[in-house]
Amino acid sequence: MSVEAGLRAQPRQRERPYASLIARLAAGAAALERAALTPWFWGLIALAWALVTWILGLHAVDVARMNDLGLISVLPLPVYASLTVLIVCYGLALRPRRPNERLLLGLTALAIVMLYGMTAMVEDVPRFATAWKHVGFIELITRTGRVAPHLEARFNWPGFFILSGFVTEIAGLQNALPFLAWAPVFFGLLYLGPLLMIFRAFSDDRRVVWLSVWLFYLNNWIAQDYFSPQAFGFFLYLTVVAILLRWFKTVHVPPATGPQAGRLRGLLRSLLAPREAPSAPSGEAQRTGLHLIVVLLLAVMAASHQLTPFVTLSALVLLVVFRRCPLRSLPLLSAVLTASWIIFMAMAYLSGNLAGMLREVGRVGEVLDANLTGHMAGSPLHIVVVNLRVVMTGLIWVLALAGAVRRLRHGHWELTGALLAVAPIPLLALQAYGGEMLLRVQFFALPFVALFAAMLFYPAPEAGRGVRTTVALCLASALLFAGLIVCRFGNERAEHMTASDLEAVEYLYDHAPRYSAFVSISPNLPWQYHDWEAYSYCRVAGGRMPKSVDEVVAYVAAEAECGPTYLILTRSQRDEMLQMGYPSESWAALEQAIATSPALSRVFANDTATIWVLAGTQEVAES
Repeated sequence: MSVEAGLRAQPRQRERPYASLIARLAAGAAALERAALTPWFWGLIALAWALVTWILGLHAVDVARMNDLGLISVLPLPVYASLTVLIVCYGLALRPRRPNERLLLGLTALAIVMLYGMTAMVEDVPRFATAWKHVGFIELITRTGRVAPHLEARFNWPGFFILSGFVTEIAGLQNALPFLAWAPVFFGLLYLGPLLMIFRAFSDDRRVVWLSVWLFYLNNWIAQDYFSPQAFGFFLYLTVVAILLRWFKTVHVPPATGPQAGRLRGLLRSLLAPREAPSAPSGEAQRTGLHLIVVLLLAVMAASHQLTPFVTLSALVLLVVFRRCPLRSLPLLSAVLTASWIIFMAMAYLSGNLAGMLREVGRVGEVLDANLTGHMAGSPLHIVVVNLRVVMTGLIWVLALAGAVRRLRHGHWELTGALLAVAPIPLLALQAYGGEMLLRVQFFALPFVALFAAMLFYPAPEAGRGVRTTVALCLASALLFAGLIVCRFGNERAEHMTASDLEAVEYLYDHAPRYSAFVSISPNLPWQYHDWEAYSYCRVAGGRMPKSVDEVVAYVAAEAECGPTYLILTRSQRDEMLQMGYPSESWAALEQAIATSPALSRVFANDTATIWVLAGTQEVAES
């Protein structure tokens, strides 16, 4: 090549990279222009805006300003705007006959984070004093390598605590406290897998499947998905049911769509002569393996929670009796595992509580009274929250009943779902479960109640494609969103605890000698999370407001026989007393009387907590 030719070639070589870059930018602009014309693009923009708005809105929340309506009383408008965008996006995503399941999965995960992660975003200290106690159980197990069934009833079912201790150690954590704040989000996401398996076993219509998931999370105000054995046990229950429905399912003969008599004959044939589903595992090895997995889950369940095995047993009995499950021996096996654990491993609990448990059996009226009337007390706004919980529970059951009727009119009889929805109800005849049995019944029934409620909107593949269905779904979702925030976080004024409360408890652990007694008016504070067996924890007057300072001093003095005795009062205790209906003047007067009592000496105080020591039991440096 000549020099002249080489010089002519050099400018073209320098221009090629720029030309390539310009071409790529032009192609990118064209792709962006095409994307801007698709619903996906604007949907992602809307969701990104909703998430950012939700985060910024929650950062402006001042939980100290809450009243007895809970978190909804301090949420700013941007939070409601972000949730509204999420509702509209979900309603629009369900419009197609075959909706995009990846989009629905993302929307559901975002809803779980935005709904159940609210308290983790706005509170400095994880909520629920019981969750802090569970951390103490785990700390004792990991530190000593043993359980203590004689110290606390829940140690008789230590499966969840042992597993959590194992996870804590392999994660290199000092304790399980980092798990508390985001546990509801974790369990909410964990439930999603078995829920999808369950709902897909009932319907091939993906709109029904995802709307059932959506309604489950919008109605789960019971808040039993915190860091607890119940949350873990519920996951095991869902997994067992999902395996049985997916791989050991029986289907009914569809009722006739002709004359009424023919339809009734079809229903009777459905009840008495169901056929095995063709989707059951074809290989004997696969069937045996899945059967063993179910048995293993039942064993873990029996060792982890008191109530969940009985709900599972009730569901298994109904499925087998009505010939919806071919594993005839499974209920007996579940009963043997549960009874064996109680008799041989939970004897410490059984020996001290058997008589009381037997007295409550069959007294359904008393159980309902303890679960309903017993909660209808407190401040006026708290009564509003309690009543709304009853309304929300009744509303989802009414929607479910209407959905079942509409589904039946389209020729589908969902007996299996109905059996699983009513399976927890017999537990009301066992005991009051501390006034929470009705809540647990609703919790275990909720997946199947949500399924029937979803069938109200989409009773058949050809139904529910109009604008009216989308509008009705969005309006119902907005109503349920608002109800969920009130019902789930309505006790937040009492349940949330401050960093100053935790500072006071840490002061106790740092300065009080081992085997001291810690006394409170209410157990609603962040304690019992380490060296659980080394201290005595007591509450004055069984959780009610003491009538006088003399009653408090007498109780503290009685505990002094165990060693040095400390009285701790916190804002979280005060807020619980006020929510229970006691006037704020009574609490202020009690604090003033304690502060001037010669029998108690103040050793610590900050903006939300104060600690006194019983005079003569221990000398502690002034803070």
